[in-house]
Amino acid sequence: MPKLFFDFLPRDWGEHILPLWPNLKETSDIYTLKNERNKLVCGGIVFKESLPTPSSIEKTFISSVDKNWYYLGYIYTDTAYRNQGLASKWLHEVMNLDKNVSYWLTTEEQALSDFYLKNGFQLYRHDTENTETLFIFDRQ
Repeated sequence: MPKLFFDFLPRDWGEHILPLWPNLKETSDIYTLKNERNKLVCGGIVFKESLPTPSSIEKTFISSVDKNWYYLGYIYTDTAYRNQGLASKWLHEVMNLDKNVSYWLTTEEQALSDFYLKNGFQLYRHDTENTETLFIFDRQ
């Protein structure tokens, strides 16, 4: 399953997470959605403890919350299946697996803000680090 999911991701995402996965796999879960032909169309990773490579902004967030926060990362929908509500469905299904935890995620794309707000997240903070703006969203 991990290899299939990593191959599904954009190449740079897959190349980034693949070598880190051996140290993350025990405390992280990959969840996917498939279409009627059993083709992977949407997915992401729930990190229950560690992040692959947290930025200083992410480290600040982590230090301010307790352990009942899971990070949602590498959320991706196949471009041919976008605007069909699949990522919203993925978020809803994943967050219903354990209602005793809170969730957070980050994005570098301001255009995704409305999507996350629509799905019940709130903007916790945005900051710029090394000329890159990072938006942190949380949902309790």
